[in-house]
Amino acid sequence: MPHWERDRSIYFITFNTWEKLELNEAARKVVLDSCRFFDHQRYVTFAVVVMPNHVHWLVQPLPKPTGEYWALGEIMHSIKSYSAKQVSTVMKHIGTVWQPEQYDRIIRDDNEFWHSWEYIRQNPVKASLSDTPEDYLFLWQTTPQNQTVGQASSLQSSGGGESRDGESRDGESRDGESRDGESRDGESRQDACPTVDAGEIVVRVCPVPREKLKDINLSQYVQQESYEVPWSRFTADAWSLESPAVDELMSKIQHSGVALKEFTGVQIYRGVTTGLNDAFLIDDSTKKNLIQERLILSK
Repeated sequence: MPHWERDRSIYFITFNTWEKLELNEAARKVVLDSCRFFDHQRYVTFAVVVMPNHVHWLVQPLPKPTGEYWALGEIMHSIKSYSAKQVSTVMKHIGTVWQPEQYDRIIRDDNEFWHSWEYIRQNPVKASLSDTPEDYLFLWQTTPQNQTVGQASSLQSSGGGESRDGESRDGESRDGESRDGESRDGESRQDACPTVDAGEIVVRVCPVPREKLKDINLSQYVQQESYEVPWSRFTADAWSLESPAVDELMSKIQHSGVALKEFTGVQIYRGVTTGLNDAFLIDDSTKKNLIQERLILSK
């Protein structure tokens, strides 16, 4: 599945255990510590909760010394590979621990940021694992002093349940890197929470027919046939990867026609909601005009 990434963005990430494997408390602590291990080196964690069979994480990747930002794939690979080994040890589990993919979404504005934060906090409460978010041992969150995404916020660490300030990693290192004894818990810090302007984001799309894969130069084909899709099309209600020409035609049909459910007055049931699965009724004259207009534009 595709993962849309943008420098300086904040992401809401969810990743799940393999076949709903239930993590015990020792395993959940391992996963929580793994998510926080490179905090303020590779990313900034705003909130993270480790549930018995999944993890929710509100996080912002940081730039490397080269200026390039840490990719989600790099971050997730490090966390999953390390924690999987530790989970297998503490649970005496033989086999796969994590599903290979994760769900991730770019946070677009203040409302989405705070909604995601509160969703993470309330997850253990809704699952009846604790009476309050703070009672749950495997929740960690920063304490915001300024509730405006897009400005520098003064953030101070705070743990859920047990205190984690000054917790020692016993010199533990991963991927050939160590923390050199540097303590990051409990310190005051300034974290940038950039507002994402969805209008600036453009996704490049190129449908490639399966039957053509053997006969084409894929790189050249993508350069010639791909087109841009604005990020604004990706909404919670519907989205579309169709070309601008198809979307323009659909817009005209929607403007000229009557939605089938409005015409019939009954609920129409369908599968995945996309931008192109609403049915419309138009008269023959309107259809001919649309086709004629399309032919003129194509010339």
